[in-house]
Amino acid sequence: MKKYYWNLATLLMVAVLSVGFVSCSSDDDDNNSGGEGGQQTNNALVGNWYAEDIDEDGVWKDLVVIKSDGTFREQLYEASADGSYTCKHQTVGTYVYDATNKKLVVTVTQVRCTDSDCETKVGDIATFTNVSVSSSTLTYYGPYGDGAAYTKTTITSLF
Repeated sequence: MKKYYWNLATLLMVAVLSVGFVSCSSDDDDNNSGGEGGQQTNNALVGNWYAEDIDEDGVWKDLVVIKSDGTFREQLYEASADGSYTCKHQTVGTYVYDATNKKLVVTVTQVRCTDSDCETKVGDIATFTNVSVSSSTLTYYGPYGDGAAYTKTTITSLF
């Protein structure tokens, strides 16, 4: 259950990061020094991010797509005993990234859960801290103080 929320929070964090980058106009593409309200143009955040985690509950695969329009979507899958994967939830939302304070805030606007343990709800807001993004890696701390690391990928859908 906690794992589901953590993955959702991760997705939301990624989405929030994208909003900050999207809020800058396209004529600022050559200026990465900053923008209004501490938000920075940082196109490194926009893209597809993948993570795989193994914990006491099993193997999880998470794909987060962060768009330059300030929206994101996430797909979270769990491995079954036979090696197949089951979609646990798909989430869509918006994000705001404060680069100065390395903080990402995501808001869930749509959620589709496939199991009764899903705690994610429309309107949920999650804050991620110590956000760090490079051309290939995205890391942060989630609402429970857990850290996560994602790798940039060309994958657009897990299955």
